[in-house]
Amino acid sequence: MKKCFLPAALLTLLLFTNAQAQDIVLSKDTALIPQGWSVSRGELKFKKNSTVSLNDSNQVVSGVLDKSSYLRPAGWQYLINDHYFATTANLFGPPFLRPVPYHSSILLPTYRHIEYKGGTRVTFDASGCVLSGTLNEAATFQLQPDSYGFVTFKEDTVLTFYPDGRVCSGTLKNDYLLRPAGWQKNNNGFSAGFLPFKSGTAIRFTADGLVSEGILKDPAFWTQPDESTLQLPKNTVIRFNNGAAAVMAADK
Repeated sequence: MKKCFLPAALLTLLLFTNAQAQDIVLSKDTALIPQGWSVSRGELKFKKNSTVSLNDSNQVVSGVLDKSSYLRPAGWQYLINDHYFATTANLFGPPFLRPVPYHSSILLPTYRHIEYKGGTRVTFDASGCVLSGTLNEAATFQLQPDSYGFVTFKEDTVLTFYPDGRVCSGTLKNDYLLRPAGWQKNNNGFSAGFLPFKSGTAIRFTADGLVSEGILKDPAFWTQPDESTLQLPKNTVIRFNNGAAAVMAADK
């Protein structure tokens, strides 16, 4: 039998150890099954010489992908761009009507999956969805289930989720006006509590979809809980907590 999930020596070791989660180093690109999966064709492989974390059922909790793969993110129910482009050749009509080779792109559904980058680590939740991983393509998610608004996160950056599927952290692909935690006391003028956050910078959200840490595109003023006013600089990490804003460090 040519195909196996684990080297024989490793499999023997696992069978005779206590049923506890453990880390192993793979001796070759190896097909393993993530935790929470009920169906698999053995198509998902993890990279040679990388460390994978296994649960007590020898399923992957965290591992390094051997190649870019479409997987379902923990926030799949909030995913907006549920499609990808594929190139086809001579798709329509009989050959005699197509003397010149013709290539076209068609839109195919991903069934709420996004592509994660090969050679990078992914972490799975208990249902088999990705809690943390590096995007191989930009991905757009709804921030709050009961409010309109979508944010696109940049390719080649790590995107993480809370256990309930809401976005926890990522890197903005575009500039966005977003509400920080504690915005209610800063609902001045026509800004409606929104501040301008900068494209290409890391951002973190509360479980309610409000910004807890980010980098502003333009300076702004913030009213602190003690009624004092703080000027928030641009290109600087700002942290929002319990209604207060704190300037952390300059963006390098």
